[in-house]
Amino acid sequence: MAEIKQGILGPVNGKVGTVVGATWRGVNYIRAKPRKSRKKPSMKQLLQWDKMSLVST
Repeated sequence: MAEIKQGILGPVNGKVGTVVGATWRGVNYIRAKPRKSRKKPSMKQLLQWDKMSLVST
């Protein structure tokens, strides 16, 4: 759920449907919700995921 702290024209943090409110370097943005990629992961990506899963466990 999104949160508007400074009224209707203020910055939005969170998600409403397919719209995401975010802050980047002190500037408030509204952007589209990212989609999952339909591409298969590359060998480098798979190796990196394995490394991260090992470290995080």
